[in-house]
Amino acid sequence: CKDSTKCYAFKTPEHYAAYLKQAGFDLMSVANNHSGDFGPEARIQTVRSLQKVGILSSGTTIQPYVILKKAGLRYGLASFAPNRGTQNINNLKAAREIVSHLDSICDIVIVSFHGGGEGATRQHVPFQKEIFLGEDRGDVFRFSRAVIDAGADVVFGHGPHVTRAVDLYKNRF
Repeated sequence: CKDSTKCYAFKTPEHYAAYLKQAGFDLMSVANNHSGDFGPEARIQTVRSLQKVGILSSGTTIQPYVILKKAGLRYGLASFAPNRGTQNINNLKAAREIVSHLDSICDIVIVSFHGGGEGATRQHVPFQKEIFLGEDRGDVFRFSRAVIDAGADVVFGHGPHVTRAVDLYKNRF
């Protein structure tokens, strides 16, 4: 963190992974702005903690996607964020390649992304790139369109710590 007055460090006890499994999670994204709060070693430990309980995770530069076989179907999950150590939401070429590859080998392709600005003044999603605290948080519409065109069946967006909506009166698809 370059400025400790603007940083938060979140940590969840490793044994909480079992609660996520009990809740029914099989797949999880680790691509977000807090996955690196305790460095790359902690991100690796998070992935290992999830693996120990049978949850596959994606979104790191090492593991941009995972494939789950369940009930006769192959599910591919690719996860993206604008943060160091994650699969970058701003690299549309790589995102298209990953999703296209998953589409060629999976029945269902799920994309999860952590992106966009934060806070009460960012409750409406703009149709443009968002810069927040000096960081390029991506153009979530352009990213979503790119992965849908590449074969994503489901796209989940998350991250700005507030509920966000599209103002269709001001913006057009």
